[in-house]
Amino acid sequence: MFCSFSGQPAEDPVVTTSGYLFERRLIEKYLQTEGTCPITKKVLTEKDLIPVKLPSVSKQIKQTVSSIPKLIEVLQTEWDSIILESFALKKELHNTREELARTLYEYDAACRVIARLITERDEARAALAKSPKTDKNEGKKIQKKQKANQKDDDQKKTNKNTEKEMKIENESQQLISQEKVQEFVHLSEKLGKKRKIMRSKLRKHKIKLPKIEKYQTISTSNNIFEKETDPIIALEPVEHSPNLVIALNDNNSLCIYDYEKSNIISKLKFKDNHKKMAANQKMESFVVGSTKGDITLWDYNLKNQENEKLINCNQKFTINICDDDNNDKAQSNSQIIDVNIHPDNKTLVTCLDDLRWILIDLETQKKFRTFNYQSNQNINLKYSSNCIHPDGTLVLCGLTNNNIQVWDIRSEQIAATLQADQNCTVDQVLCSNYGVHVASVTSDSIVRLWDLRDQVIIETLDGFDLKKNTCVAFDQTGSHLSIGNSNKISNFGSKKWKLLKEFNISNQNSCIEKIVWSKNNSLIIGDSFGVIENFNLK
Repeated sequence: MFCSFSGQPAEDPVVTTSGYLFERRLIEKYLQTEGTCPITKKVLTEKDLIPVKLPSVSKQIKQTVSSIPKLIEVLQTEWDSIILESFALKKELHNTREELARTLYEYDAACRVIARLITERDEARAALAKSPKTDKNEGKKIQKKQKANQKDDDQKKTNKNTEKEMKIENESQQLISQEKVQEFVHLSEKLGKKRKIMRSKLRKHKIKLPKIEKYQTISTSNNIFEKETDPIIALEPVEHSPNLVIALNDNNSLCIYDYEKSNIISKLKFKDNHKKMAANQKMESFVVGSTKGDITLWDYNLKNQENEKLINCNQKFTINICDDDNNDKAQSNSQIIDVNIHPDNKTLVTCLDDLRWILIDLETQKKFRTFNYQSNQNINLKYSSNCIHPDGTLVLCGLTNNNIQVWDIRSEQIAATLQADQNCTVDQVLCSNYGVHVASVTSDSIVRLWDLRDQVIIETLDGFDLKKNTCVAFDQTGSHLSIGNSNKISNFGSKKWKLLKEFNISNQNSCIEKIVWSKNNSLIIGDSFGVIENFNLK
């Protein structure tokens, strides 16, 4: 039999009228101060205690005060006091918890009532403000209305910037259809599974990664354009033909070049100033963008090439993405910052410097969504670079304040903003093929590496020539990053982002303008003299 106080076997057990069992010495001490049953809280006296008879046990012989048994008796008395105090504290803790729960419930209810009252107050104020006021002098009231209407008309005529912002804002409200969103989501899941398979193969060493300890020049072309002073400003590898690359120079000339055979496949000369270009990785086509806002889709057919003659490129369509219904001069002066083909190879992502980026359907040849970012704090803020995440659901836009906006096509909102300290222009932003790392190049020739999952900078690479162009490229596995600056290529590993190998291009007097990794993991470089050089890294 156990005491309800201490939970220990009772030496002298007694039972109360309510049926609870206690150690006699403990309950008697408790009744001297409280006078109630510790369990039921009913009035209880020592006369109400009923002893429980147990088999007789021989009594111990009384010992002297200084003996060990007497000391044990003293300790037993102290233990009893501690048990009583512990029971009182537990009871007080239980009561305090009940009061706290009740108080929290009352506080929550009060907050809900206050919130409802504030809402009703605001609605009443709004209704009161809209209600017509009685005015004895109707003539003065009409004159005030006429003056107010005149001011509104004058403001509409003079404030064109406000009309522009409203035009862009209304245009951005055209939402993407659910069918299109589902297509993007399905493609994202499919590409994500492919990347997981690739990662597992890399971990099991089924795919050999180059250690980049040695390099070998495979081919070096002559100037593929007419003038030696025309640098290459856009360079795109072709996935369906790994030996092909499409190059665009600063003199509005485009060339399709076979760097294995050192053969020019096709040449184009544009009338307008074209600065951006993107190649379709599944079909024989490419897109170019002009500074006037014209987007042109061209296609070509490699089967028509005979006896190493040049093949013709056919213009499919041209649209101007800066056109609007009001012919706003401010929008007509907007410039294309970047063009990128979506992983579905049916959608074009175009970025403009007026804080807009547009989705264009290459099949219907129409814009189907315009995204606009309104900056109320910095009126001089502009987009400066753009890229698409390998999944196809995220679009990254670099800004002139060294920040990078991450837009989610599914929610059609900004999912995150990658912020850096220095206020510089983001000249290039690029995602690795695994979609985890993001590299950005700013106007001060600093390369920052971001972790897109945690949205933090994981490494900063500097020490490059500020007066020369700086460009970056990830390899096909996302395990290496190459940085081109002046006439030097620097290669870094993705584990600790340490420098693996540096080497110079063949022409020491030229500067690297663009670098890309081909599908067969060879490094292709376009320089300021219109020369394309191909390297094999081991």
